[in-house]
Amino acid sequence: MSSWRRVPSQKRAPATLVVSSTENSGFFSECSFRLEKILEYYSGITRPPTTIDSSQQFGLYTPTDYPPEKSIIEQFFLEKVNGKISFFHPIPFKQSDQFTDYRKLALKDILPFIRRYYTPSSAIDQIVEDLQKKYKIKSENTCVLFHRGNDKVTETTLPPYEDYLARARDILAKSPKTRFLIQSDETEFYEAMTAGLPDNSFHFMDEVRHIRRSDTSVDLVNQSENYQYALQFLAIMIIMSRCREIVFGSGNCSLWLVFFRGSTEGIQQYLEGKWFA
Repeated sequence: MSSWRRVPSQKRAPATLVVSSTENSGFFSECSFRLEKILEYYSGITRPPTTIDSSQQFGLYTPTDYPPEKSIIEQFFLEKVNGKISFFHPIPFKQSDQFTDYRKLALKDILPFIRRYYTPSSAIDQIVEDLQKKYKIKSENTCVLFHRGNDKVTETTLPPYEDYLARARDILAKSPKTRFLIQSDETEFYEAMTAGLPDNSFHFMDEVRHIRRSDTSVDLVNQSENYQYALQFLAIMIIMSRCREIVFGSGNCSLWLVFFRGSTEGIQQYLEGKWFA
């Protein structure tokens, strides 16, 4: 749900967009829903909201002692209010676009909002820098194999493990020095990829959580750890978005990799039994 209101105690008060979401929504599901409501508001009011109240979002990632009137999103993203957004037409975007061909997104229109409302905070930037040093990551020589599975598993949005390996081998044939960054919430995916690419792959050892294939998610299994791991995962998303190539299924995380990347160049997306590149 969302709404907008004017502060009654002020004359010509700026409008505030209030965004709330369903219980137990994932971090990037929350981000997509918030973006949808911002664009919906913008298209209806012909200007961005001066204030966005997301205090009713990101409940899974908010520590119990965090002030209830504030949104935890402030710890993850900056709002660059000086960024000008030119508006001439409604901007189409729905959370359900996570399950579309990303090449058809109105990226040119959407990206100014990503830069304005989803620029990583200085804390996230520091984690990015630390992880790049720790794992000696060179983005120009790295291909990401990203699989968001578990409770998201459907045969139409996620490819078989063997598809990842087949595409990795094709990439290696063209660029033998490629290093593969493996990222998933499924333990089995790490096992399959490291076995198939034993000399060319690595993954984050201490900064991510993964579980055996299940109909739940890591964020529901260990909720008390969610805030710290979410900070690290956002940094990992930024790192992955900057890599030379990304191979993934379809979903909110994959969608935000495209948003952070700013293009679909170097992307291989699986959707409804087909690969788009």
